[in-house]
Amino acid sequence: MKKQVGKVTDLFGNEQRYDKSIKGAIISNGKVHDEVVSVVKKYIIY
Repeated sequence: MKKQVGKVTDLFGNEQRYDKSIKGAIISNGKVHDEVVSVVKKYIIY
């Protein structure tokens, strides 16, 4: 069996903080996480 590893970050790919309110999160299986963050960043309005 392979170890399953997921990943959770904010919308910018930074480690998710749980001691403050959040404005979104990206949760993935870990394999595609960086690619998902890259796509999401293109559509974020600052």
